[in-house]
Amino acid sequence: MGCPEISYKQMCREIDRIMSDKPNTNFDIPFDEVLSRVKTYEHNPKFYYNSGIAVRNVFYDIAENEGNDAINAACGGLHMFEELIGLHKEDEDV
Repeated sequence: MGCPEISYKQMCREIDRIMSDKPNTNFDIPFDEVLSRVKTYEHNPKFYYNSGIAVRNVFYDIAENEGNDAINAACGGLHMFEELIGLHKEDEDV
């Protein structure tokens, strides 16, 4: 069975990689630093578009290499990622 935190961290590292325009993910950077950078990016349409690309990349990799249990766990990681980037702020105000 997969772990949602693993896919969440992958999504965070992937959006950081995309937004910093790097060809490869640097796993030597502490995850706390990655989180800080993701939080400081301007949350504009480009950021949200790239967030979708990051999620797609992670789900594609999981589907190709890990199977259904990992996909189910990635859905939990996706929810955590959506909360991080503030995707559902409007829903919270209702």
